[in-house]
Amino acid sequence: MSQVSRSQLDDEVARLQTLLLQAVLRHESLPGLGHSIELPDLALVQADGVTRISTENFLGSLPIEGLPAGVRVVSPESLHTEACQHGDVKYLAFDSPERDDTKIRLTLKGRIATCGAGTPTLGLSGLQVTFQRVGDHWEVDTPPAAFAE
Repeated sequence: MSQVSRSQLDDEVARLQTLLLQAVLRHESLPGLGHSIELPDLALVQADGVTRISTENFLGSLPIEGLPAGVRVVSPESLHTEACQHGDVKYLAFDSPERDDTKIRLTLKGRIATCGAGTPTLGLSGLQVTFQRVGDHWEVDTPPAAFAE
């Protein structure tokens, strides 16, 4: 990472995570893509009227302008607590970003938090998007890939 510092990359990752969330939650396009982006299980994640975003691996912050009402950033611990109090909780989570000076790959997944010690988090669908630096901005490098866990 000779040209770009880790702090600058963290800022870029935060900006791209925010951009990806806006595109997914508002059914919009990303720079360089030309069509809206869809997370297959988004309706399931939002079924209770709240869109939870885990703080784990999320470098951005709320508020994000123009997002629908009911979007909350929550810690993994509070997701577990809520699951124990009210039953399974569906949420969105980012995997650790893969990055270098010219590309950043983000993975956004739908997940289900359950109650119980040692109970694994369940996976829903996800999206993987690779952005490439083009001049002074970022664009989608290859078409986003949807997957199921």
